[in-house]
Amino acid sequence: MKLIFILTIILVYLLFVIRYTVKICTSPLLSRGQKVLHIALTWLLPFLWIPVVRYVLFSTTKGSFEIDVKNDESTNNYYESGKGAPGSGIGFK
Repeated sequence: MKLIFILTIILVYLLFVIRYTVKICTSPLLSRGQKVLHIALTWLLPFLWIPVVRYVLFSTTKGSFEIDVKNDESTNNYYESGKGAPGSGIGFK
């Protein structure tokens, strides 16, 4: 019974650490030296360092990955149509 418990803990540890090692390696935000440091800390202190990496690197901030869907034709008169702004006299007639 102890062996199964220990093997389960080791498996969870390995899956957890390997998953975030791959994410760190593929991150375009970090330099090579930073990647090495983060990977080393992830393997040495996984349950403390991975939440830090998740928060800093992989959390979205407003405007970073979101698309502003409010500025479309139906809600805004100033969309790019090639005809200019309404009432300005600029553009094609």
